[in-house]
Amino acid sequence: IINKADTIFDEVEEDTLTQVHFKKDYRWNDASVDIDIHKAIYDGIHEAKYIAYVFPTYTMAYSLSHDKVVPKDYFGATKLGEIEVYDPKNYDDWYDRADTEISRYMKKNKKEIMLIKGYGVYVYDRDINKLAQKIAILEESCTILSLIQESYRDFS
Repeated sequence: IINKADTIFDEVEEDTLTQVHFKKDYRWNDASVDIDIHKAIYDGIHEAKYIAYVFPTYTMAYSLSHDKVVPKDYFGATKLGEIEVYDPKNYDDWYDRADTEISRYMKKNKKEIMLIKGYGVYVYDRDINKLAQKIAILEESCTILSLIQESYRDFS
């Protein structure tokens, strides 16, 4: 099950989702443009039962000016640890490369979270609640890191 191409994420309901199969058919036409990325992750990483692509505000902003996220808060440090920021370099051809690069990176590095500079975050897990928790912790950790950074500037 994946969101349809025209889904507004503040308004996700049953009719904004579509069920697709791994073999391409007419239903793929309704699905999100990210369907090839999701399929590549499912094909390459057997542990991936649920996949989410998100673009949380503080995480995206933090990714534009940092090479890694090193959480200072308890949950970020203990549940996530250090997260590298992947630089896709050229946005012009990113969608042509994304499915291969994302699945390859996650598999090679054995990472359930991939933070892509200025683009978003891909997360997979075997448990949907743990997946949602990882996303929330990452955003809160980046919010805290941004506030720390801002407070250092205020005291300088």
